[in-house]
Amino acid sequence: MELHIEAIEFDWLWAGYFIGLFCGMLFHELGHAFAGISYGARVFEMGIMVMYCIIPGAYVLLDRTPVKKRLQRIQINAAGVEMNFMLCGAFLVLGACFPFFGGMFLNAAICNGFIGALNLTFIKGLDGTAIVSDLLGVDNVIDRARNVVFSRKERRKIMRQGSGGYATVTMCYMLFALQIALPVLLITNVLEVVLCFV
Repeated sequence: MELHIEAIEFDWLWAGYFIGLFCGMLFHELGHAFAGISYGARVFEMGIMVMYCIIPGAYVLLDRTPVKKRLQRIQINAAGVEMNFMLCGAFLVLGACFPFFGGMFLNAAICNGFIGALNLTFIKGLDGTAIVSDLLGVDNVIDRARNVVFSRKERRKIMRQGSGGYATVTMCYMLFALQIALPVLLITNVLEVVLCFV
């Protein structure tokens, strides 16, 4: 049995990163917009932004008030991540079909997988937080967790509920810690990748 391994053309890796980033941000926000429109939400604008002074991002401004069903709101929030994972699979298929550009498509796939996974985290403003907030029926789960962390009266009230209350308070501390830890981890990883090429 003969094993055939294609050499990865490293010249195409940066192109794959930028293609993956551009397509990932564009289709992520289009996923939110099209899901919102299909459930009756109104789309006001789409744009690009810079998060934490270094990370490029995109946004879509939706009015979700006409959407009354909880599962439809969850689908609107999850549509962007679903698009990223779909793009990840599409780039992997393209990489298998065109082996000369395999490195470029692999890098684009990794970029979209990372964008999708990042958006599922519990950082305020990202899709994971909005999905969990809608699942729990809480307006903003991060602000509620912050109130529990900083209010002794609120913590005591919740802990009177027994072991479930203690678990809730522990979860609030974990959510609050993630608001600090995940952006720091993300920025250090981005800087590490950039410094590899400098």
